[in-house]
Amino acid sequence: MGDYVGDFALPGGSIEAGRFTRRTYMLCRQRGRVMLLFFSPALGRSDHLERLMAYADLLAERRQPPAWALWAISPDSLSSQEVTAHTRGLTTPLLADDDDGVARMFGLAPADSGRAPAVFLIAPDRTLLWKCLSPAPEALDVPGPFVQDLAH
Repeated sequence: MGDYVGDFALPGGSIEAGRFTRRTYMLCRQRGRVMLLFFSPALGRSDHLERLMAYADLLAERRQPPAWALWAISPDSLSSQEVTAHTRGLTTPLLADDDDGVARMFGLAPADSGRAPAVFLIAPDRTLLWKCLSPAPEALDVPGPFVQDLAH
C-alpha cells in the first residue's frame, strides 16, 4: 500500500437523465477525490453485478459528493455495458478496458484467465490505500474505516 497509482484513460459511460452517455474517463481528472475501482472480468455476471452494487450502496450511504467516485472496469464492450446499465439501472460509470491494459497495470491477470473481481481504493493524492482481490461479500466492510475517515 502507499504506492502511487499511474494515470490511465478509458472509454466508458454512465446513465444520466435516462440515457447512457459515453465519454473518456481519466484518472488524472479525479485528483482530490477518493476513487474506488471495481475490476470485473465479466460485468454481465450477476454475482459480479451484485458486488458492484453493494460497493455503490456502501459509498452512497457514506460519501459526500463530489469527494468520492466509483468506477467499474471490465473488458466488456461499451455496447454490452450500456445494455447492462439500462437493464440493472446502474448509474455507476462503466469503463471498457478491452485489452486488459489497465487491469494489467494493477497487476491483475487477463480476464479470460478466470480471475475474480478485484477492488482498489485510491486516496485523493493517487496513492493506493487498500486492495482486495477476489472480494467476497463479507469483505465489503473492509474499506469502511477508510470511507469514514476520508469522507470528512
